[in-house]
Order: sequence, then C-alpha cells, then structure tokens
Amino acid sequence: FRRGGFFSFLFFFLRHSYTSHLGLGALVYYERRQRLKLEEKLEQMTRKIKALQAERGGAGRRALADAPDARILFVSGEPNIGKSLVCVALLAAVVEAGLLEPSEVAYIQACTQKEDSKDIRHFLAKYGVSHVEIGTVKLTDNFATSFLEGNAGSGLDLLNKIESAVEKLKSSGSKTKKLIIVDGDAYPSVGAACGVSHAEIAAKLGSSALLVGKSGVGDAVDSTNLNISYFNHNGVNVIGSIFNRLSKKGYYSLEKCKASVTEYFRQYKPEYNIYGYLPEIEANSQDEIVETFVQTFISEVAYDDIIRDLCKTQGKKLSLAIPPPPPPPQP
Repeated sequence: FRRGGFFSFLFFFLRHSYTSHLGLGALVYYERRQRLKLEEKLEQMTRKIKALQAERGGAGRRALADAPDARILFVSGEPNIGKSLVCVALLAAVVEAGLLEPSEVAYIQACTQKEDSKDIRHFLAKYGVSHVEIGTVKLTDNFATSFLEGNAGSGLDLLNKIESAVEKLKSSGSKTKKLIIVDGDAYPSVGAACGVSHAEIAAKLGSSALLVGKSGVGDAVDSTNLNISYFNHNGVNVIGSIFNRLSKKGYYSLEKCKASVTEYFRQYKPEYNIYGYLPEIEANSQDEIVETFVQTFISEVAYDDIIRDLCKTQGKKLSLAIPPPPPPPQP
C-alpha cells in the first residue's frame, strides 16, 4: 500500500465498523424498549383484571354453588367468528377468578366437521382444563347423504350419543363437573339435516345458549335476531351475546359498533343481555393471540353475569316461538 492509500483504507474500515456497531446497538436498544413497554402493558392489564375481579360481587360463584347439577352452556353464533376462543377464554376466566377449580369444568365440541383439534386441547391445558371431548359426532363428507339413506342411525340416536358423552364428562376425573361448555361448530343450523343442529343438541341437553356475534351494525343485529329465533323455536333460552373480532378503527370500529348495537337492544330488546365487545387480536403466534384474547376477555366481558344468567335459565324450556297456523276458513 502507498501511505495515503493505507490510511484512507484504515479510516474507512474504522468508520464502517463504528457505524455498524452503532446501528446494532440502536436496534438492540429499540427491541429492549419495546419489550419493556409490552411487559408494562401486560402488567397494567393484569392489575386492572384483578381489580375488576375484586369489585365483582361473585354472583356467578354463588349461583354455581347453589346449582344442584352441572350447568351446561352452548356457545353458538356466526362461522369463523372465534367461538372456540370464547369457550377457552370463558373457562379460563372462571378458573382464573376462582369461581371453579379446573377439575370442576369441562369442554366438548360434540358435533364437528373437522378432525380432533390438538390446538384446543393445548390451550385449555394451559389453564388446567383437561376434561375435553371433541368429535362425538363427526359430520364428514357425505355424512348427510348416508344419514338420509338410513345408513347412519336416526337423529335421536345421534342426540343420545352426544348426551351420553356429556354425562360421561360430568363424572370424569376426581370431581363432579359444575360447568360444561359445548362449542358449536360452524353456524347454528349446521347438522340440521341429521337432527343435530346446535339448537337441537342444546334442547336435548337442557342447556342455554350464548351467541358470538359479528362486527358491523345492521348485519350484527340481523344475524343475532335470526339466531335467537332459531334457538327459541327449538325451546332453547339464549341468555345473550358477545360481539367479537371488531376493528379498532375505521367506519365499523369497535366503539362505533358498540354504541349502535347497544342502542338497538336498549330500544327494542331491553331484556336481552350484551356481555361485551371484543377487538380483533393481532399477534405473531397462535399462543400469543390466545393469551392476549383471554386477558382481553377477562377485562372486557361480564363473564360473572354469564354464569349467573346461565344458572337462572338452565332447564327452563321455552314454548315454541312460532304459533301454529290458524284453522282454514269455514266454507
């Protein structure tokens, strides 16, 4: 090297090395700050949740303590709206709040179009819930055709099979179950061709229903009313709704939808219960989505009221909501 060239190279090398290390240091600092902010946010949410749990009067705990038999809640609603997440979060809330021990609750997806979900078992196990039944009746391809051709038993046979699975869950483990959540696959009328729709299963089990509604205003209200009518027509009480997956911003933001939907039910169905509105959860992994959803659910949903209202209504069968047709006119 010539002397000038050597020193130019050395200067360039040192400057590049310094700026590279400076950039790396800045990146590490930024990631550390973001992690600390996230930890602080989770800590604030945890404190808020504990404060809310302390404020609540324990109506759900008292209702469960007085219940002579297991309370059964059928969670139904729109497809792809997070019904299974709501089931996991509700059981987690009941356990985390100390309403019941993990050994006193159970989960069943009695009628499903999918194979056994290992994800559900995994997430429930994180909250100590190990008594799980998935796929008692599997509505696989061509099942309805086979059923209608008389090759899959009767609708009553399938309902009896589901009832037997629930009875088995009640006594599984070391403690008799006080709360069983039934997770409805897809939408309320799925399985109707075989006599095992959500409403027919709920009627057979003597359970009440909780609906999970969608985002929006008109569509959210209309679909909720349709689903209420479907369950009521089968003699099943619907205790109320949770609206899920609402956008945090935009024309149909959570706050705007909440205001309009709440106002509709206040004016036209004041007896109907809205237990909460939940935002769309964005995260990097499924585990993070579930954990964030559960914490948000505990913070934003009146789950204690859900349990209280379930205990009030279970076993109270409704009369058919649709009256019989009038007699034909006399000639």
